[in-house]
Amino acid sequence: MQCCIKPLPLHDLEIPENESDNMNQLDNINEIDEERMTLTKSDDITSELINNDPNTNKYKEASLLFSHYIGYPYIKKHYRINYDIKQCFLSLFFIHNETMNIWSHLLSGIAAIILLIFRSLKKDKYVWISDLILIGSIIIFFASATCHLLNPICNSIKQNQFLFFFDFLGIMIGLMIFEVTFFYLLLINQTESFNIIASISCILNCLPIIARGMIINNDELSKYDKLYSSVIGLNFILILVSLFLSTSSFFLRVDIILPFIFSNLLLIGSVVFNLMLGYPEKKCHNQCSLCGASHQIWHFIVTIYLFSIYFQVENWENYAP
Repeated sequence: MQCCIKPLPLHDLEIPENESDNMNQLDNINEIDEERMTLTKSDDITSELINNDPNTNKYKEASLLFSHYIGYPYIKKHYRINYDIKQCFLSLFFIHNETMNIWSHLLSGIAAIILLIFRSLKKDKYVWISDLILIGSIIIFFASATCHLLNPICNSIKQNQFLFFFDFLGIMIGLMIFEVTFFYLLLINQTESFNIIASISCILNCLPIIARGMIINNDELSKYDKLYSSVIGLNFILILVSLFLSTSSFFLRVDIILPFIFSNLLLIGSVVFNLMLGYPEKKCHNQCSLCGASHQIWHFIVTIYLFSIYFQVENWENYAP
């Protein structure tokens, strides 16, 4: 099953006898009194996993925290732990529980670059928002791949927060792409209104990115960690404003609106069932670590969504009034 090089060590997390109790602990980890725990968020979690006997409470607590903050709550096998940068890059060429997460977005990023180069050669057709989608997609794909590839370097929650910043950056840019595309659809022939609303939306989406970067160095700012929720609400208001200002019925065309709705329902469905609920591995513990885990499915859905939006925008230009 392995290829190209001899695989580096992979680690399986401790699996308690009563696995359902452990899953409940993971679901309610925020309710745990961390002052009573041997390990806290700032401790070296991975060294405890490697150096301690799996039968000790310290190991079990480290395993619990690692699964929730650095690993995946319902996956207990095939982790890369305490790798250096060279080992992380070597791990591109053997199978572990991040292989599909990494390669799905690496290959998608390369495909987006090829599309962008191909577009630059087509002088007869230029749609700036298509370039925006491709450039944003490239950032999303490579930021995500970087986060997943270098994840084994993390020894603590603090380091994981720094690395997760890249993944969070991709998430917020993804929201920005959706919103700007929606504004473009609603205000396709109202350039001034579109520029104003799209600019406001982009500024709003930058605020959670800045906040996330500041939280890395200052835990007291963690109260702003959920700022993105407010930003999503404000952008929803902007969408309603755009709908009110729209003077075109272009977005009501069945061949235009239905693919757009389907793409977004697919993405929302993956957010709910894969990211929030943790299916399918939540119901089949230790069976989906190499293929079919929720985050792996999410990566494929994101890829399908972004390329779908790109081709839809290209199609809109053929029929726009």
